[in-house]
Amino acid sequence: MGFNSMFSGLAEEGENSDKIFTKNGVKTKFMSGKQPITFTILPAMDPNNPDKRVSYLPAILPGETPQLSNWGNGAHVYRRLGRGDWKERYDIVSLSSVGEECPIDIVRKVAKSDPTWQYLTDDGKFGDPNRIPAVLPAKRLFLFCNVLLPNEPERVAHIGIFSKSVANELIGENGLVFQPSPSATAEQVAANYLAAYANGDITAPQGAPAFVVEKGHDKGEMSGYTLKFALDSSRRVMRIPATQDIMATRYDINDLKSYLNILTAEQIVNILIRELTGRSPAGYHEYALLKLALGGKYQIPEPPAAPAATNTIQSGFVPEPTTPAAVPVPDATAVPVPPPTSSGVPPAAVPPVPPTAAQPTPAAATVTAQAVPPAAAPVPPPANEAGAALAAAVKAGAAQPMAPAPGTVPGDAVPAFDKQAFLARLAKGGNA
Repeated sequence: MGFNSMFSGLAEEGENSDKIFTKNGVKTKFMSGKQPITFTILPAMDPNNPDKRVSYLPAILPGETPQLSNWGNGAHVYRRLGRGDWKERYDIVSLSSVGEECPIDIVRKVAKSDPTWQYLTDDGKFGDPNRIPAVLPAKRLFLFCNVLLPNEPERVAHIGIFSKSVANELIGENGLVFQPSPSATAEQVAANYLAAYANGDITAPQGAPAFVVEKGHDKGEMSGYTLKFALDSSRRVMRIPATQDIMATRYDINDLKSYLNILTAEQIVNILIRELTGRSPAGYHEYALLKLALGGKYQIPEPPAAPAATNTIQSGFVPEPTTPAAVPVPDATAVPVPPPTSSGVPPAAVPPVPPTAAQPTPAAATVTAQAVPPAAAPVPPPANEAGAALAAAVKAGAAQPMAPAPGTVPGDAVPAFDKQAFLARLAKGGNA
């Protein structure tokens, strides 16, 4: 093996990013952008012929009702899910595309139907320069096809990714694939059923018609994408054949998992836990939405308590920094001396008298022991800047903040979910 080819496959190895919905190593092409894209569609493979070099079916199968062969496939994708800019967000294939229950479908349905959580599905006004996309956007339908890009240096198949609007221009009710031929006679159709269609077999490997997808200009930046035939200098439709070597590089378009990065339900829930960490306008933590929507199916942390109340700092007021009291350093050579009792005598000077059956433990000691409250969970000390505000709030009557209860640790058994009890706790003050 030569040095040049030794590492040629590294791009196809390694763990796929959970933010991208196509698999590592798959050659893909989004049919969008500022520049026009010329392409042809490669044909479906004949399931009765395993030789990919020559296996194919025409774009439209024979029969009384027009039916497409499997040269394309579709999937629903959540684009830009999460918070932050587009680089920090996720593109996730809905598991409904492969016949499974998708946690995002469930959570978004609950959020959209409940005014408490609708802010998560608000996608803003499209075209607004200050628009903030929804945390839980609507899923979008995409069409996937094996395509040949004649202007690309690599003469291999790519997975072409088409938006729903472009797909409608291609295979919709009035799409290019079904356009009838006005000049076809009954005899011609009887001899070849594809004669009934103006564009014939749009995936014919002997010479498929070339298409161009480009952004429209009718609405400026708001314009959608258009699909039309690519024409040569004589204004004729360009036709580009696919060699057997190109045909052999086609992906199994029927198997979405062979070219799309489809996560498991648990992986998707972990992403939701990672992203839904804010609070609703009413103060409810977004983990509460996950618990309401998904119940006890997955390990979802308990919603953390709301922050403790603090005094409002007036404009222009800068609190003085507090200086922590000096902590004496113990002398390692000193002998520890127990603190004196109320009589002023160290406990070591009074011999202990163990309780016996004749001498029971004094009742006062028992009462005192019972009166001691259990130790509260330790709370990390506030930063110096917040020390004055926190001390003032506690002095004014605010509750001392307690450490939040720990969430569920991955790997632990999922506890039973009591929705009524959860709602009752949620109604107490926004802490769930």
